Order: sequence, then structure tokens, then C-alpha cells
Amino acid sequence: MLHLRARELATRLQACIDKEGIFQPTEGVFSDLTHNKVLASLQDQGHSWVWVGDEFGTEGKLHWIDDLKKPSSDATEGRRSVFTADKSVLWTTHWDSHFAFVCGARHLMDRLANDDQLEGFPCDAGTAVYWSVQSR
Repeated sequence: MLHLRARELATRLQACIDKEGIFQPTEGVFSDLTHNKVLASLQDQGHSWVWVGDEFGTEGKLHWIDDLKKPSSDATEGRRSVFTADKSVLWTTHWDSHFAFVCGARHLMDRLANDDQLEGFPCDAGTAVYWSVQSR
């Protein structure tokens, strides 16, 4: 964080984060605060296995969900996408954003949206997301 121009403010912010035990958001990765909760939700929906792939979808490895739960695994560290073995649910991030997407059928997403430990909203065809592209 000290590479920022406002070094004094960055130092004060880091001191506050350290003192209060606040999780600093990171770009393009799954949040430690919701990681296990999303995986548990997939299990609640009847899934036992998920594919974990790279951000480009060029590689993937099948994992038992229980083996992915932190702190025991780092398989979902970095820029990863996770999808159920039947491809009904996708959980992914964007490299330059502080949020994740969980995509799937409406009834599956409604279950996830009702979890009071997760924050989010349902997207539809009218939802716009700026992912480094804009229509001009």
C-alpha cells in the first residue's frame, strides 16, 4: 500500500486496519470472509465436487468441496473460477474488482441470496458491469 502517492494517509490507514483487525479487500480473488460460506452453500445445494480453473478457462482440476475449505487448501488462491461438476453454478472474480459473481439458475441463486452472511443482489439482462470494456 505504501506505493500510493499519499504515503502518510496510506500508513495511517494500514495502522487502523492492523489495530482493528479489519480485512483489507483484495482485487480479483475470492474473499476470505465468504470463501467457505459459498462452498458450503454449494454443498447445501447437493454438490460434492467442483472444478477449479484458471482465470482464462484453459485449465481445470476436479476437487472435493470439503478439501477446498480454508485453511486447508490454497487451490482457489489467486485468480480462479470455480464451477460445479454439472456446470449449473459458476463462482468467479474479475482481476480488477473487489467482488465475485455467483452465476446459475434463478432458484439456485435465490437460495444463496437468502443467506444473511452473504451480501449481493440478483442480476438480470439489464445489469451492467464495467469489466474493462465499454460500448461506445
